[in-house]
Amino acid sequence: MNQQNNNDYEVYTVQNVRYALAHSTVPGVLTLVLNEPVHVRASEWKACLVHISELCGTKWVTKNKTQGDGTRINYSESFICHRAGSYTTRRVVRTGQKDTKKCGCLARLKITIWSNNPEECEIKLLHGHNKNDETIAHIPGDIKDKSKLSLSRATVSSIQQQLKDGRNCRDIRISVLH
Repeated sequence: MNQQNNNDYEVYTVQNVRYALAHSTVPGVLTLVLNEPVHVRASEWKACLVHISELCGTKWVTKNKTQGDGTRINYSESFICHRAGSYTTRRVVRTGQKDTKKCGCLARLKITIWSNNPEECEIKLLHGHNKNDETIAHIPGDIKDKSKLSLSRATVSSIQQQLKDGRNCRDIRISVLH
């Protein structure tokens, strides 16, 4: 059940956090709204972040953590997009070598648990998936972008179940791709 508090915003759980997200330009993919906080239960923030990542087709990498002094902030953690930064190889590129997933994305996400409300956690997208010159670095959830992500929990469990059922690898690959 959704909680309403006296601050006139909804506190989401892992079951309903999808309703805090907006539709992106990619069908079936959701997105966090820039600079609009999503409030979740503090006890569920990690599970909510994993679920949001899967719904948004992106992966977040921890940049830094801060234990607050208790006066204003109890806990804070900053994340960057898994495609942040750049990479240039120092050796000859081989034919079978995959391209780097790094594309200069500047997307940043911040998790904050405030001292005045320690039961809630604020998740906020501070910067979108673009570069310094405001060109789009990548489109989360796009078919080109999905190849840079690891498989979702649901896909992995589906593959495991099909293996237990004795299906062959070719059939499993076909079922996962469709």
